[in-house]
Amino acid sequence: MIEFHGWVTLREAYREVDEDDQLFKTSLKQIAASTEDIVKKSNVVAMIVEQNGATNLIVNGNLNHADNRWSEIVELFHMIANIAVGSYGLLHFHNDEDAFGKHNMFQVYVLRKGNLKLADDIHLSPYFPKLEE
Repeated sequence: MIEFHGWVTLREAYREVDEDDQLFKTSLKQIAASTEDIVKKSNVVAMIVEQNGATNLIVNGNLNHADNRWSEIVELFHMIANIAVGSYGLLHFHNDEDAFGKHNMFQVYVLRKGNLKLADDIHLSPYFPKLEE
C-alpha cells in the first residue's frame, strides 16, 4: 500500500519582481485541469483551495499499490515545479512495497523554487517502531 499526504502553496514566482498575474492564472488553469483529471480517475483527494488570498493544493490518498494514480500525483508536483516556480510544499508518502529498500520509511518530495527533490522523512521513519510495533 502507498499512503500519501501533501500540500502546495501555489505561486507563480519566488521573487516579487517576477510576479505576473496573467501567467499565474494560466498556470492555475493547467494545475486545476490536471487535479480534476486525477480526481475523476481515482479515489484520491486532490483539491485547490483559496484561503485569505493564498492558493493551495491539497492531496491525500491510500492506494493498494504505487500505480498510475501515484505517478500522476508525482507528475502533478513536477508540473507545478515547472510552471509555477514560486510554489512550495511537501508530499509525504509511505510505500510498503518500495523496490529500493525504503519500505519501512516515510519519504518526502520537497517542492521549492522550481525544483522537486526526494528525501527521507526522519520524523516518521522508520515506520516500525516509530509508528507501529
